[in-house]
Amino acid sequence: MTNLKTKKKLASRVFGVGQNRLKINSKEVDKLDDAITRGSMRSLKKDDIVTIPKKQGISRGRQRQKKKKVKRGRTQGSKEGAKYSRLSKKSRWMIKVRAQRKRLKISRDRQEISNASFWELYKMSSSGGIRSVKHLIELITERKREN
Repeated sequence: MTNLKTKKKLASRVFGVGQNRLKINSKEVDKLDDAITRGSMRSLKKDDIVTIPKKQGISRGRQRQKKKKVKRGRTQGSKEGAKYSRLSKKSRWMIKVRAQRKRLKISRDRQEISNASFWELYKMSSSGGIRSVKHLIELITERKREN
């Protein structure tokens, strides 16, 4: 009977896996006697005497289920928490102002408004004087009529 412990140690070094992961066919133990080199271990693997099962992964099933639950119910009645718990006041303000500034720049480039009125509306936008992009467009059309 051969010492399987040393053979497993050799095989684990050759294949770069842990000793517990290696599986040795118990019916072919007599062939293991001759295996004393790295090359002979490789040939034993080729003959399926020494096998290395695939590593077991971690299931993502629970995460998939959780994602389905999260996706469901985003309407008004399903929302929990305070008014600004999902989106803070600052981030709402940033989104609104960035959209207004983008629209202002487009209007200036199209020469719908003068440079002076651009800066006037820009400052109004930053200070919260303009409610939304729609309100901004109304103000721009008023400026057009004045000129």
